[in-house]
Amino acid sequence: MERGDVAGTKGRGRRRTRVLVALVVLATLYAAGCSNDPYPPEAPGEKVLYGAFEEAPRSLDPATAYDTRAHAITGAVYATLLEYHFLKRPLELMPSLAVAMPEERALADGRVVYRFELRRDLLFADDACFELGGAGRRTREILAADVAFQIARLADPKVGSPVVEPFSHIEGFSDFAAALAARRESDAAFAARPVHEQYAAVGGIRGARTPSSHVLEIVLDKPYPQILYWLAMEFSTPVPWEAIAFYD
Repeated sequence: MERGDVAGTKGRGRRRTRVLVALVVLATLYAAGCSNDPYPPEAPGEKVLYGAFEEAPRSLDPATAYDTRAHAITGAVYATLLEYHFLKRPLELMPSLAVAMPEERALADGRVVYRFELRRDLLFADDACFELGGAGRRTREILAADVAFQIARLADPKVGSPVVEPFSHIEGFSDFAAALAARRESDAAFAARPVHEQYAAVGGIRGARTPSSHVLEIVLDKPYPQILYWLAMEFSTPVPWEAIAFYD
């Protein structure tokens, strides 16, 4: 046999070997149950939407998340007082966590009050953080105070929310932020306390008041009807103090 024939025979042998190896790998993967099915075998029947992102969202905190990548997630998992009716044109707002569209009341001094009543069938998702409110607790009812707490987080300078300006139309919003920052700077022990205790010690925001467990009143220092559209965004989604205290 000449040298060229020997080389050709060796080349064909190597190709056959590679093909056999590939077949063995494929057979092994098949036997192991590998496929392009994205659903894990331990959770059959679950309705899960899988998606892909070119970049991870910078934040999923509703107080700070303000880009399209984050909204693809926050818009699906966070609920708000109001939402858009997407089947109507032009777009209009409709109640979501609220029982109905808010009552609007003009005060003699030019201030405006919006009164929201929350539904009474609302629970937070199960989470270990709720054990801070009682041993063995995994959830609790969503209350008006949870929305007020989130609005206070928007004013908190440490949170760094990008929507301070529109929410500053709420009476006492800027005063609360200034008082909170000053108290933290002057009192290290105060600054070390959980934020919900800090907010309560400063007195909260005057214009985000809760006259009852399921009623939230938003008081604006002057007419600003656009606030309703901001309340339809995830910034105002109710956040439990337990989650912030547990994970902060």
